[in-house]
Amino acid sequence: MLVQVTTEGHGLVEHIERARDEARRAVFDRLSPGDQAELRRLLHILNGTA
Repeated sequence: MLVQVTTEGHGLVEHIERARDEARRAVFDRLSPGDQAELRRLLHILNGTA
């Protein structure tokens, strides 16, 4: 079975990605660059990738 994403589906993916990026910026842009780096560091520790 072959499945292909339609043009409408591609548009939906782009819409979702834009909304996700806007939501991420709304939350994380409130942090200073140093705080963002610290958050990344802590998340890596919690994720076991540090």
